[in-house]
Amino acid sequence: MITKWLPQVDVLAHPNIVAFISHGGLFSTTEATYFGVPMIGIPIFGDQPRNVRVGVEKGITIHLPLNELGESSLYAAVEEITKNPSYRNNAKKYSELLKDRPIQPMELAMYWVDHILRNKGGRHLRNSSKDLYWFQLYPVDVIIFIFMCVYLIFVTTKSILILVLKKNDRKFKVN
Repeated sequence: MITKWLPQVDVLAHPNIVAFISHGGLFSTTEATYFGVPMIGIPIFGDQPRNVRVGVEKGITIHLPLNELGESSLYAAVEEITKNPSYRNNAKKYSELLKDRPIQPMELAMYWVDHILRNKGGRHLRNSSKDLYWFQLYPVDVIIFIFMCVYLIFVTTKSILILVLKKNDRKFKVN
């Protein structure tokens, strides 16, 4: 099936999915882990190399560097991940660990919504930084200090350059 877009969570939740080829982003990795799907990670930048490395350490991911991506390397990775049951078993194990919670997310969300309603807005949960003036919240003194240090370095460098250029100018003047 060829399409421009598919809902990734629905695809990963399908029981016939045997592997997931991904760039290794955080959400893709978390969703694949949640559904117990082993991955072939092709990281590009940012957090992706680390996420793929962690997946490799856990035995749920095969790392395929972008500069080594080709027909034969991709085929070998797909063969390995589909024929070696340890990837699927490890993915299922980490899926169970991720789902092992004392309370389900929807129940937790409902608890906090009810808590806020019972306590008339939950002002006690509000961050106290909301009550500070801007000059108390932001480190104005540190910003001024850094600005002054940069300014002094600039002025000192400029003065030294002017002195050196004037001295060299006198040296090379023809009388």
